Amino acid sequence: MKYLIITITLSFLLCSCNEALLENRNQSASLPEKFNFEEMKLKTITTFINTHNYTTSTLYGNENAYKAMLNSGSINNDKTLVLITWKQKDDPNWFGAKIPGSLVSIETLKTNTTFKDEHNIVYEFLPGSHSEKIIPTSDTDKRIKDILTLQPAVMP
Repeated sequence: MKYLIITITLSFLLCSCNEALLENRNQSASLPEKFNFEEMKLKTITTFINTHNYTTSTLYGNENAYKAMLNSGSINNDKTLVLITWKQKDDPNWFGAKIPGSLVSIETLKTNTTFKDEHNIVYEFLPGSHSEKIIPTSDTDKRIKDILTLQPAVMP
């Protein structure tokens, strides 16, 4: 009896190993490879939801940018902030939940001085794959100010 149970258990284990695991990745929210997000080594600074536009956004930054936003960073280090915005969509696995959908935009701020010196901030806008939205140059200063007013989430 003991050998029968062991044989059945091993048979189930061997049979279950042959099935491929289901891919559980949200492909529609994936970032374009040309953006090189992995190489930037950014950390999440804060995240927020816009209920009027049905979007979710996450602000990422390098360590220098995070310290500068907390007013404790040094002045002359390279700082990078990246705000990524997605459309929300219903989560097929959880009733009532929302998850990131298609990419709306990627906005990048780079500077080697303080964020208060807005003339030395380089702003880049990359529209999402399904977005024709382009930020006019007249709105660039407003977008920089909007991004810099975001408060970092402080972890204990």
